[in-house]
Amino acid sequence: MLNNDEVITAIGRRLIKFVNEVRFRSSDGTLLLYVGLEKVADKVSPGFTSNKQMNNLANRLAKNFSSEVAVIYTIKEGHDDLENAFFQILKQKFTDQILSFYISYSDKTTVNTWLEVSELSDKLKNRIEEYYIKLLQEADLSINSIQWIDSNLDLPSIPWLLRFLKANQPLNLSSIMKVLVKEFPTINDKWLNHKLDYIRKKGMLIREKDGNYCLSFKGLSVVPAGTRRSSSDIDRALALGRNKW
Repeated sequence: MLNNDEVITAIGRRLIKFVNEVRFRSSDGTLLLYVGLEKVADKVSPGFTSNKQMNNLANRLAKNFSSEVAVIYTIKEGHDDLENAFFQILKQKFTDQILSFYISYSDKTTVNTWLEVSELSDKLKNRIEEYYIKLLQEADLSINSIQWIDSNLDLPSIPWLLRFLKANQPLNLSSIMKVLVKEFPTINDKWLNHKLDYIRKKGMLIREKDGNYCLSFKGLSVVPAGTRRSSSDIDRALALGRNKW
């Protein structure tokens, strides 16, 4: 597995100033380079990069690390506001069936979208997509791809997460994603981060200074315990046994 320092060194001092963040998408091992649109111009000039330069960088990194590389363009000031505005509009239109919503830019006017929907069906999917595309058009944007997630089938519930964390704690976000993506291939690191933050604000989870997560006393108290084969204590014992090997 690559680490950020290796990638940053490979990007080089000349271009790293244009890359806001480096991430790894656990589901397929893709290296993601986050670049602010405010730093992108038609041609390279002092203080600005270009789509061509970033694409050349992505191709070079892909060869160096034998990995897929994607450049994600973001809006420095308005990205979160636009994402939240779309989310609220969709939630209101579809009566809270839209549970999570995230966007990233593939270029200045094209977005990729991740949508978590309750009780997803083909009919509902078509209705949401038709309405969402109209919203994008009003914002002078177009859609590149939509990843649809049925919350009832494709993502872990809070009780599942609590039990998993009890059995395997302490774990940081990257370690949790590495395991969960095998069980839930459509999981999104931003969704997971928000879900863990929600559990933490409910007093059931503690985030330590080193970034590791552990259940609080309240969190431990809501996870079933005991000596039955299906209990979380048995899960914990098996996890500790695996770690020793």
